[in-house]
Amino acid sequence: MHWKDRITRAEANVYFTDIDHALVRQWDTCAVGERVPAISDPYSAVSVGPAGVVLKNLGTMFYDAVCANDVPLASNIYQRIQNVDLTLSWCAHNDWWEGDELCKP
Repeated sequence: MHWKDRITRAEANVYFTDIDHALVRQWDTCAVGERVPAISDPYSAVSVGPAGVVLKNLGTMFYDAVCANDVPLASNIYQRIQNVDLTLSWCAHNDWWEGDELCKP
């Protein structure tokens, strides 16, 4: 079952299941790992480039939302994860990336 299906089920039931809570704790079974299997842990995210950094931040936010049973927020973050442009490139000054406003510090 994909996270989209888990979210749909949670919207109907108003909460995530214990299995959902267990799966969101692992990078390879969370929404980010589902989207980009190359990101197997938060440390490998940087190797994907700027998109990996954005996904790492969104993954942490998604984890928090699922654990809190905040289904609307989890759904919103899931959509943001799905919409991350995997071709983001670093800006010339290397402290931010072009075209992304999702997770600016």
